[in-house]
Amino acid sequence: MIFRLFKGKSIIKTIMKNLHLYQSIAVAMLAVLLPACDFQKNVTIDLPTYEQGLVVECYLEKGKPMRALLTESSSYFDTLAETTVKDARVTITKKGQTQALPYSPMYDLQYRKIYTHRNYANTVPDYNAVYSIDITDPKGRHLTGTTRFLPEPVIDSVKLIFQEKDTTASLRMWIKDDPNAENYYRILVNRDSLTGGADFDRTFQDQVFNGQSFPFFTNYRYKLEDTLYVRVFNIEKPYFDFLRSLENAQRSNGNPFTQPASAQATVQGGYGVFTTLNYVQKIVIVKK
Repeated sequence: MIFRLFKGKSIIKTIMKNLHLYQSIAVAMLAVLLPACDFQKNVTIDLPTYEQGLVVECYLEKGKPMRALLTESSSYFDTLAETTVKDARVTITKKGQTQALPYSPMYDLQYRKIYTHRNYANTVPDYNAVYSIDITDPKGRHLTGTTRFLPEPVIDSVKLIFQEKDTTASLRMWIKDDPNAENYYRILVNRDSLTGGADFDRTFQDQVFNGQSFPFFTNYRYKLEDTLYVRVFNIEKPYFDFLRSLENAQRSNGNPFTQPASAQATVQGGYGVFTTLNYVQKIVIVKK
């Protein structure tokens, strides 16, 4: 008797029957009202003035001219523009002997690298000397850094291991570590050419295997007749830290669940890297 008739029907049955009508009316009202609502609000944020700094990339390599890429940093919100620093004074000094690197842009076809400053004398390593870079410009900026040549690493042996089910191969290499030094290594493997990115790139230190012959290996990624350019570098700790910081920055880029990271420079008064390249290279052709 509680739900007695509403025109001969119970109230609940009437409501249920007309529920679709009520829903249609509600949707229509929302369609009319929502466009009139403004859910956006413009906020102006005053950002601090960004001070551009010098950025250098300079690697000293045996038998190669001294070359550097010198640019300046830019704000995240800056538009794309030329950042080359043309009017800077760049010098490299060892044991009181200073060599100037004048502004002379070039493109290295072999390694696909751009340089802005260089000289033409080939570098003869002095393993007892400290090399210093000094860069100044008319804006009063001053960048400095030091590095030294290290002994070339020693490769014990190289071997290819083939899978039984197909002809793909894994590269195995054993490297002899110097027990009298704290060593840091980088291994690069390029397939068929030294241009472009490396197919294999690893950095590590010798804490676990100090003074021993230690192996490294790739997965089964190489095919018959592939030509592998294998380079093993003995690198300084500041450059090791620089490379690791680049890896961390790449991993955190665009990831909301990691802390922001930036590259750790090997120079003072600016950004970038100044170091030596000390390496041995082997060319391996994949054959059974």
